[in-house]
Amino acid sequence: MNLIDQYVAIIQEKTNKHYAERLPNLTPPMFEQQPGSKYVKIVECKMEGWGGQSVHSFVNKNTLEVYKAASWRAPAKGARYDLNTDMEKLREVVDPYTSYLYR
Repeated sequence: MNLIDQYVAIIQEKTNKHYAERLPNLTPPMFEQQPGSKYVKIVECKMEGWGGQSVHSFVNKNTLEVYKAASWRAPAKGARYDLNTDMEKLREVVDPYTSYLYR
């Protein structure tokens, strides 16, 4: 499992736990990777009947830096985390609402 896969697994695990504890009657969204030329887009796939998809974050394919989403197509300026060095910190701070990506 590569670092991007591990990051997505952490997001999914934290989201599943949050829904089990606080929203037990709802099905948690699923997260998937959509590779682009420079970034891998981490997409939240919402439950049926609750809308489509939204961008959770972006990961630079070369540097493995994590970015907050500015829009569907582009990351915000300034890397928030580096998967090479911050994986343990991400295991602690990731939440389903992306608050850990705000500065």
